[in-house]
Parts: sequence; structure tokens; C-alpha cells
Amino acid sequence: MKRLDPQAHSLYLALTRLLDLKQKHSMGYVSKYVFGIGLGNPIPLIAMAFTLSEISNAASDALSAAKRQLCGLRRRPEADGDSSDIPGSEEEL
Repeated sequence: MKRLDPQAHSLYLALTRLLDLKQKHSMGYVSKYVFGIGLGNPIPLIAMAFTLSEISNAASDALSAAKRQLCGLRRRPEADGDSSDIPGSEEEL
């Protein structure tokens, strides 16, 4: 019994140290992701919320410019109204 008591005590201390080391390791691991994800997502979203009007204006300007460019490319021969410059037009015949 005298021999088992110190062995049980040393086993208890060893397990306590092991659990402490695992908790320290896991806390570093968890805190890295908590701060990384927890601050990495909201900060850009908050910045976007403050600049929402500028973002929507830029998007609408880009879409309207794309529409003008696409419509301008489709209507270019008809847009100037002068078909005499086009070879094979009816006015030359």
C-alpha cells in the first residue's frame, strides 16, 4: 500500500501535466482561428457597409458603360446615318 500511494500520486501528476499541456496547445490553436475568422470577416463587411453607395454607383456605372459599349458595337454602321461610305450601297449603283 505504501508503494501504490506514491505511484498513484505520480500518475495523477503526470496526467494533470499532460492535460494542461493539451489545453495550452488547444487554446493557442483555437484562439488563432477565433481571431482570424472572427476579425477577418466582419472588418471587410463593415468597410463595405460604409461605402455601399459608392459600390452601387460604381456597379451601375460599369453596367451602363457595358450596355453602351455593346449597343454601340451592334449599331455602329447604322449610327452615323451616312451609308454612302459603305461600298456596295444602293446610292453608288
